[in-house]
Amino acid sequence: MVNQLNKFEEVKRKLYLLILPIIVSALVISLFYNDEYHQFNNTVLPLLAIVYSVSWFFVYRRKWFQYVELLNVALISVIHLLKVYDIVYYDMVIGKNIATGNATLWTPLVFALIIVSIKGKIGVVYSFALWCLTVTIGFIYWNDIPNYANESLIQYFLSNLVYFIFLFFSRHIISAYTKAEMLEKIAYEDSLTEISNRRKVYLLLDEAIEMKKEFSVVFFDLDHFKRINDEHGHLVGDKVLIEVSSLVQGILKDTDHFGRWGGEEFIILTFNRNKKESIDLAERLRKKIEAHHFPEVDNVTASFGIAVSHNKDTAESIINRVDEALYVAKSSGRNQVRFN
Repeated sequence: MVNQLNKFEEVKRKLYLLILPIIVSALVISLFYNDEYHQFNNTVLPLLAIVYSVSWFFVYRRKWFQYVELLNVALISVIHLLKVYDIVYYDMVIGKNIATGNATLWTPLVFALIIVSIKGKIGVVYSFALWCLTVTIGFIYWNDIPNYANESLIQYFLSNLVYFIFLFFSRHIISAYTKAEMLEKIAYEDSLTEISNRRKVYLLLDEAIEMKKEFSVVFFDLDHFKRINDEHGHLVGDKVLIEVSSLVQGILKDTDHFGRWGGEEFIILTFNRNKKESIDLAERLRKKIEAHHFPEVDNVTASFGIAVSHNKDTAESIINRVDEALYVAKSSGRNQVRFN
């Protein structure tokens, strides 16, 4: 059975699809260069390569994603502890080596996998417990390790702790940033069309006026929109609003700001355009909407009002002027552009 993944899990899935082949490649390369007498690597590396390859297959097929993830966390934790034991006892105690070896370069991946896979306090406690066990292995054989290797082992333990702390706080920073971004999106984005809402437009207006920028305001609404809702239902009406938003965004420049004023009313703040260019823009938009075929409702038209900013304008004064221009367009027969 294929699991339905939420957005966070889908991001993790894509991450695993990218990094697992790299890890498998690294394991195969290690096997190729491995000393034939190193029993630990000869046993563990092929096992890991097989497990990660099978894991990639299940992740790709979206099968048992959570179970595969937790299995890999458990496996990598056990392998990590066994490798630490191998380094401390066989390399340092028996082999009298001074360094912890290349395998320790992959240690950050262990803590990264745990922090990403296990949410909340459980992940933190699990990571810290794993670090404590790592340190414990070192201290069990501390007196048997050559003095010149002590510093290398201490640096390894401390770097593990730094990795764990850094990853823990990185996740919290990302989470806080995401929440802040989501709150801003809720506050300033129209939930239906995903363009700016009235609150955001007012902020942009105040900012433009305060900085004494020259701009035009294009205000338009869809003609007889209530009839669409009454005859076809609000879901169809919502689809029309979304489609109109998409049409308009396809014509606007990056310097233009597009927002939903409310209901079927939309507003555009356009910079770097004079009066004639602003009128031309409105005409292009009007013709684009009129010519477009909307499923279920066929044709839709829109009426436009335009106003250019003055030195003494406030947000309210220019909105009043453009609203008056829109009123003239609608009272004069609709589906036309008027300037005030």
